[in-house]
Amino acid sequence: MELTEEQYQEIEGLPPKRRGHVKIDNRTLLNALIYRCENGCKRRTEAIGKSRGG
Repeated sequence: MELTEEQYQEIEGLPPKRRGHVKIDNRTLLNALIYRCENGCKRRTEAIGKSRGG
């Protein structure tokens, strides 16, 4: 699922304005967050254990 143009226009003023040298726009960020919520966060526990010296 991604935000449609109509959906984004309804909430366009809610996220903070872009400041500095930001490479992505708010709509792209919101779509990424929606994707993460829908699909979850897969993590490899064996890689985490090795990076912590365990």
